[in-house]
Amino acid sequence: MNEVIIDGRSLTTEQVYKVAFDRECRVVISEESKKNLVRSNKYVHEIVEKNNPVYGINTGFGALSDVHIAKEDLSKLQVNLIRSHCTGVGEAFSEEVTRAIMLLRANCLCSGFSGVTPEAVELIVS
Repeated sequence: MNEVIIDGRSLTTEQVYKVAFDRECRVVISEESKKNLVRSNKYVHEIVEKNNPVYGINTGFGALSDVHIAKEDLSKLQVNLIRSHCTGVGEAFSEEVTRAIMLLRANCLCSGFSGVTPEAVELIVS
């Protein structure tokens, strides 16, 4: 079976091309990356529980970095962050370009430094 294993470190240009153009190619998150994702996510939750200000986790961004966000508003902060980065200008990407972009995003998240859940990366991979 065609598969590409992602780990946040070793993805090649050839593998990106294969995933982009071969719909039968399956993307798999490495076991080490899954462990790193769990560890990183746990760390973010510990920060939230301690309520110490940490940039981008429970504070605003940029000029608002000194604004502490209440625990009950953290989910809203994350939704607003996603919305602030959304765009919809121009023609839609081709399926191949979309597959490549999503692979690159999933691979980057597999490095284990973002705090995202393994399930979120699995969703991108699927």
